[in-house]
Amino acid sequence: MARPDPELQRLRHLALRVYDWLGRILAGIAAVWLFGLLWLPLGLAVGFAVDRGRRIAAFRLARWNALAADADDRRYILTAAATMGFVAKADGRVSSAEIAAAGEVFDVLELHGLARRQAIRLFGLGKRPGFPAYLLGRHFRRRFGRNEAATSCLIEYLVAVAVADGRLPDQTERALRRVLRGLGRRPEALDTPLRKALFGGGLTLQPIPRSPYLLLGIEPTASDAEISQAYRRLVGRHHPDRLQAQGMSAEDVRAGAERVMAARRAMEAIRRERASA
Repeated sequence: MARPDPELQRLRHLALRVYDWLGRILAGIAAVWLFGLLWLPLGLAVGFAVDRGRRIAAFRLARWNALAADADDRRYILTAAATMGFVAKADGRVSSAEIAAAGEVFDVLELHGLARRQAIRLFGLGKRPGFPAYLLGRHFRRRFGRNEAATSCLIEYLVAVAVADGRLPDQTERALRRVLRGLGRRPEALDTPLRKALFGGGLTLQPIPRSPYLLLGIEPTASDAEISQAYRRLVGRHHPDRLQAQGMSAEDVRAGAERVMAARRAMEAIRRERASA
């Protein structure tokens, strides 16, 4: 197989950089042209907001419907695929071992056909300059912040890709920490999965946790009162009427409705389980 032309790669990288900064470039030029040099900082600030909005818009759930029918599953897979690409590219190149590790995660998540192709595209978006790792982590945290198992699984996916070559470069570790900050996790959250991956015989990757208790963000040992409280809190936070009143987008309202339905199914499953115990 012929190697890619290094010059073409550099030009492509430069083009992506220019595209990533396009809002700042145009807004900065406009500010100087219309108002003078002193307005350049304001123009750059406006351009930065525009660029950030363009970057995060690429990861709207509605664009990736093939990943999963459930909005939460879609958010989970989207975040995993894109951040794996970000981590893999952090040291400057993506190795065949890192691609294989990402493929193993896609297997665990049972992604096939169009869903897998979309996940591969998201992996590619994660490799691009200006990838909003922190912002995507924050979006994930809003959906799964109380679900420790879901967050731990995501971290293990990232670690599996990060150490696929048998080592952890400094740039890759910094990329991991950046995602962790968005997830609201301390750097120590990497210690156990890194130790398992590098010195403990490897990680055993798990699919998306779907326990009804995990969906409600509680432990199986929780009391009936704690379960009811968690259910009411979750429904109150994601109820479509509340989201509409807050001026959220139609996509967010739909996702909230799906989350409420999932919470109701989880509550019914727990009631059936406890009634039969």
